[in-house]
Amino acid sequence: GKVAANPDLDVRLLSFCSIDKGRKQISFNRRFRVADIIRAAKDWQLGARNAPAVSVEIYDKESKKFKSCSQTTPYPLELASTINRAWSSDAKAGFNSSFQRAFSASDAYDVFLADAPLARQKDEAALGLLIRRMSVVLASLGAVKTTREWKQLSDAVRWQSLKAVAFLGILLRQLGNDKENFMQEPITQFGRLLALADSLHLQYCKHVRKGKSPSQLIGNALFSTALEQPVFALARLAERLTPYQAWARTFQSDDANAGVGLVKWFLGEIAACTSAIHLERLPNRMSDTDKAKLLLGYLADHSKNDTPMQ
Repeated sequence: GKVAANPDLDVRLLSFCSIDKGRKQISFNRRFRVADIIRAAKDWQLGARNAPAVSVEIYDKESKKFKSCSQTTPYPLELASTINRAWSSDAKAGFNSSFQRAFSASDAYDVFLADAPLARQKDEAALGLLIRRMSVVLASLGAVKTTREWKQLSDAVRWQSLKAVAFLGILLRQLGNDKENFMQEPITQFGRLLALADSLHLQYCKHVRKGKSPSQLIGNALFSTALEQPVFALARLAERLTPYQAWARTFQSDDANAGVGLVKWFLGEIAACTSAIHLERLPNRMSDTDKAKLLLGYLADHSKNDTPMQ
C-alpha cells in the first residue's frame, strides 16, 4: 500500500559483522527502492523453484523423527554465508566447515537485486565458488539419498546442501537457464544416469551380495571425474554398469516384496536416460553452468520411490 502511494519509497539496509567479542563494524550500508526489493523477492522465489525437487531427511527434535524436506527458499544473505563455508571431511567426524571469506554481503545483494551493473559477473562468480566449495558435499548427499543412511551426514550438512540446491536454481535462472529446458539437456541427463546407476548397484548388493553394502556406489565413484571429463566418465560407467544391467534383465523372484518391479524400472530408466545422452552434445570442457546441471541431475529425486536397502 505504501509503495502504491509512493513509488519511490526506499529502505536502508545495514549489516554488521563482529571484529571480536567486544567490537562490531558496519560491513554493508545501502539504500534500496522498496519496489525493486519486491520485484527481486518474487524473482528470487521463482529461482529457488528453478531446481528439481531434492528430498532430504531432516531430524525434527520435537517429534524425534526424520522429516522429508525437498525445497527451501534461503535468504539473500545466506548466499554469502553458504559460499563462505569451506568444507573438509574426516573418516570419523564427517564433514566440518570453517569460515573463509570469498563473497560479501554486498555481493549477495547485488545477486539478489539482479540489476546492478556487475550482477552477471557476480552471478558467475557465486556459481563457481558454490560449486567448488559444495560439490564434494553434494556428491556425498547423492550417495546418501540412494542408501537412505541419513546419519552419515549431519543436520547442518543436509540443511546447507538443501540451500545450495536452491542457490544453484537461482543462479542458473539468472544466467538464462530454465529448469524446463536444462533438465532435458544431455549433461543433466548424465547426472541422472549416475544416480540411477547407484540405485541399480544398491539393488544388486541387496539381492546378490545379501545386503552387504559396497564401499562406494558406481555412479558416485565416477562423479568427480564426470565434473571434469564427462565423456571419459560416461565410457567408464558403460563398462562398469554392464554386469549389473545383465543381472537386472534376468532378475526374478516369487517374493512379492523382492522389488522386481523396481529393478526393472531402474533398468528401463537407465535405457531411456542413455538414449537421451548424445556424445557430441556433451561438453569437452565443463563450465560452471555445466557442473551445476550435472549436480542437479544427480541429486534430483527419482520419479518412482526407491526402496531402501535394509
